[in-house]
Amino acid sequence: MILSWDIGIYNLSYCLLEKNTLPLSQPFGVSPHFYNGAEMLTNSANFPTNTVDWVLLEVRDANDYNTVVETKAALLLNDGTMADVNNSNEGVFFGTLIDGNTYYLSVRHRNHLDVLAATATALPNATTYDFTQTANVLDGNMQTIDLNGKAALWAGDFNGDNNISVS
Repeated sequence: MILSWDIGIYNLSYCLLEKNTLPLSQPFGVSPHFYNGAEMLTNSANFPTNTVDWVLLEVRDANDYNTVVETKAALLLNDGTMADVNNSNEGVFFGTLIDGNTYYLSVRHRNHLDVLAATATALPNATTYDFTQTANVLDGNMQTIDLNGKAALWAGDFNGDNNISVS
């Protein structure tokens, strides 16, 4: 099943890709994520030119959003959408989800906590789930910060210097 998320437009000039500090393999195998997926690219030329960073996507149980059903690392693109490492522009493929079932969606950047959807979504989702809208984020702006009317992440390594920058 292919899912679509949008976590916002990053105006970062692709810092990590330009500085050649974007890892070829997914960077979530350590604390606090401990994800053991094998997503990787063979060399930096295989990154789409509009890649901003890696993100960790989680699909969670509709009855208990604390229960993770399936997890996948994907590439965050500068338009806020995500792509599989196979460079698919159709979204991110999940292998075990059931068509017609409802799930909570969650996204994590490697330098911040997860942002969880406010409501469960029936999959496959016909429209992209837009995390830039505060109403679509669980507890609204408690997980995000308002940035010119859009919900933005609180922290991340925005300039690729390995230091966390707030909002």
